[in-house]
Amino acid sequence: MLDRELKRASVWLARAGAALGFSMGMMMAAPAHAEVTAIEQMQGWITNFGMPNRPGPDSNNYTGNETGRRFNSWASFYIPAGQYASATLSLTPSFYGDAPPSVIGLFDVDTPYSTMQEDVFLGAGVYKDLGSGRQYGSATLYDSPVTITLNGRALADINAKAGGYFLIGFTNQTMNALPLTAPDGGIYISGFGRNQNLMELHLAAVPEPSTWAAMLAGLSLLLWRSRQLRRRSALAATAALAALALAPAAQADTIDFEHLSNVGWLNGGDGFSAGGYAFQAEYVPIDDQDTGNGLVGALLDGGYAGLCTDGGLTCPTNASGHYYGGLNDGQLNMTAASGHGPVKLAAFDASFIGGQQLVYPDVAGVLQLRGIRANGTSFEEAYTLGAPVNGFAHYETSAAFRAEDFVQISFFAYSCDFEQNCVAFGSSAGQFGLDNLQIAAVPEPSTYLMLSLGLGLITLAGVRRRAV
Repeated sequence: MLDRELKRASVWLARAGAALGFSMGMMMAAPAHAEVTAIEQMQGWITNFGMPNRPGPDSNNYTGNETGRRFNSWASFYIPAGQYASATLSLTPSFYGDAPPSVIGLFDVDTPYSTMQEDVFLGAGVYKDLGSGRQYGSATLYDSPVTITLNGRALADINAKAGGYFLIGFTNQTMNALPLTAPDGGIYISGFGRNQNLMELHLAAVPEPSTWAAMLAGLSLLLWRSRQLRRRSALAATAALAALALAPAAQADTIDFEHLSNVGWLNGGDGFSAGGYAFQAEYVPIDDQDTGNGLVGALLDGGYAGLCTDGGLTCPTNASGHYYGGLNDGQLNMTAASGHGPVKLAAFDASFIGGQQLVYPDVAGVLQLRGIRANGTSFEEAYTLGAPVNGFAHYETSAAFRAEDFVQISFFAYSCDFEQNCVAFGSSAGQFGLDNLQIAAVPEPSTYLMLSLGLGLITLAGVRRRAV
């Protein structure tokens, strides 16, 4: 009698646990990301007199002394919504002038992000803000890659800023200790100064409640299944698990422009469709008085070199099929066709397209991706492009960029000289080749259907047990 009651109690507990786990899993279902990488979005510097450089994704954050001035700098990162347990900052610095290996202090930034983006006189108070306050850590930088573990104060501010922008200020504590009459010297922490690497902020996510709910549901269902006393029930549960295993994976499309051989040259406002997405070439005016338009894009054929040479272009050498060419500082906007869902980009191939000059710097340009959210805010990432002779290279967007549901992604390019001064818009030299856009996978409705079917069969198997 006691054994029978214990069996009944164990069955009841297993069912209750399964129901609780399933309910929690359905209510709080959301993917938990083990690690998020936030790419540096914008950077800049400001002198001790309060004068900044032109901040932006194509700028740099020089930190040190030069011509009787001291420079503090800053960088911004977009932090996806969530909670994070640790943070490390990866960067590749380079030195300038007579700077020795320098201790760089990392600090919080109280000045609003909107103010930091302005190319106007900001005042000495902002310079001081970048090198004082809550310290996030420090490291000795010179010309080798460095990874810095940010402290608890930084982590608290990162979590407080999740879903928005997080800023770090930098000051050169070694050069600050020298008189301003000392020889010029400093550290380019990142950006487009003496190196071309953007910083990466690596964030370890706190496991979400859905992770524990899924574990509870799984263990409970296993216990429930172990209580089945009829072979038919076991077969039904096996069939359910097989249905889950065979559920079709989310599909990720690749747009390669091969079927668009009749598109040709594009002026601002011209467009085409491919892979369920709409593409529009855009002429970007350089100021309010610029009302012009003209050639800003083309569908190019890698198998016909004359198309580039006749147009005065130096195109990527390893292109074999059709690809999109952004020309004369033109921008390409990508939006979803009606009913196709959000715009999510996982990877792409790209190259710089030059004029007919013979020699290019190692970094000939920078491709900028700007993702536009439904609320009008943006998330940008930058990718360096080699000389056209190097051909197309493959790039993957960051996990944070892939996770976003954009309504539009825009592509445009900067052209860079041998001093690594990079310019976009106004020079007609910002040109790029784009191909093989890999759309980030979105789970299909059939996946959820198969999941529901499998769970339903397991439930059916559980209730059909032998009478005790």
